[in-house]
Amino acid sequence: MRRLILTVVGWAVVIVWAIPLIGIVFASLQSTAVVSSEGWWALRDVSLDNYVEVLSRGFANSMVNGFIIVAGAIAIPIAASALLAYGVARFTFRLRSALFTLLVLLQTIPQISVVIPLLIAKRVVPPDPVLSFLWIILVHSAYGTPWITIYLYNFLKAMPRDYEEAAYIDGLGVWGTLTRVVLPIMRPALFSIAMIQFIWVWHDLLYAVVFLPPELWPPTAAVTKFVSRYNPNWGHLTAASTLAIVVPIVLYAVAHRQYMKAVAGGLKA
Repeated sequence: MRRLILTVVGWAVVIVWAIPLIGIVFASLQSTAVVSSEGWWALRDVSLDNYVEVLSRGFANSMVNGFIIVAGAIAIPIAASALLAYGVARFTFRLRSALFTLLVLLQTIPQISVVIPLLIAKRVVPPDPVLSFLWIILVHSAYGTPWITIYLYNFLKAMPRDYEEAAYIDGLGVWGTLTRVVLPIMRPALFSIAMIQFIWVWHDLLYAVVFLPPELWPPTAAVTKFVSRYNPNWGHLTAASTLAIVVPIVLYAVAHRQYMKAVAGGLKA
């Protein structure tokens, strides 16, 4: 009986959570006139016209912008954090504890509290698209590096050193052991980190709006271009929202097995 109740409650939560998403998708397939007069559940005159119109009005470029930002904001902090976590977990040096404490404290700084200092610092950056992308990538990387380092540090502390000792016996140095032994074992953890970082960066609105010009906005920020106070075009707004939402959903659907392996422990992978 208890299992049945938990199952019913679980499905009820899923349905309630999914209703807004279903509404957005249904509304994106209909004209604004139908949605405004009959509601999104009418499902009349279904077509992909809203998606075609939204993509032709620059949202396709916004999708590309999003992928560019996400790629850099994943690669840089993972590479830096892997080196830092390995050094902190495997070697003893002065101020080691202080460094780890600093990483933990950095997690407590709200993003909104550094917007003004970063905006003042950005004034010295020329208004070039490449430099603008690099700036926001570095900002996301700076926020991602501490938590990724802590994540990998805990992973390394739980990983037996037998693999590394065998590598040293075979003549591999520190760099060879890290790249040829440790990183392949850490692959599930790195994959999990990449997914989490992808979702966080992809959903960013604050930094995108503050640090980038409108033509370089990623999808989450570009959706606001279709917002109207008095005469909202529900078809365009919901189509843009669906395109922004569907990417992380598809990513998780494709890669959920690797993600669950990482959550479960990862070493068996």
